[in-house]
Amino acid sequence: MKRAQAAMEFLMTYGWAILVVLVVIGALASMGIMNPQKIIPNKCNTPVGMACEDYVVTTNAEDNGTILLVLTNSRGEGITFTYINATSDELNTNCEWIGPEKVRNGKRFMFNITNSSTAKCKIPSSYSGEIGKYAWGLDIKWYSTSKEYTHTASGEILASIE
Repeated sequence: MKRAQAAMEFLMTYGWAILVVLVVIGALASMGIMNPQKIIPNKCNTPVGMACEDYVVTTNAEDNGTILLVLTNSRGEGITFTYINATSDELNTNCEWIGPEKVRNGKRFMFNITNSSTAKCKIPSSYSGEIGKYAWGLDIKWYSTSKEYTHTASGEILASIE
């Protein structure tokens, strides 16, 4: 009988410890501390030669969204940007910038990506200041000043809405 009591006390001690850990994890989760959206950093990935220096996604009271994107040309020669399209499947919206804009090597330019020719860059104003982050796919069209062919590059932005 002594062995059964020792085994039962052993299991009860670990049982209470596990229960306390589960309660603490539940409390942290309910307060939003363990929200993975807070842990994941904002990021901007663009092709080699087009460094993403800065970016911000905003919206206003009329649900008009804007993405400000600063790209630096580091391709070794001047390039001309002709088109940038930002699409978010999560928000079901499409925003675009239409150029052209020539950017010399080593220089940077801020692109104001807003309404597209076919749709409104609609970002609900209720999303402003939320903890959540939204992914944006970028399609960038450009050509070298010494070449005649247009190139298409892809990128990505993961950002919260301000």
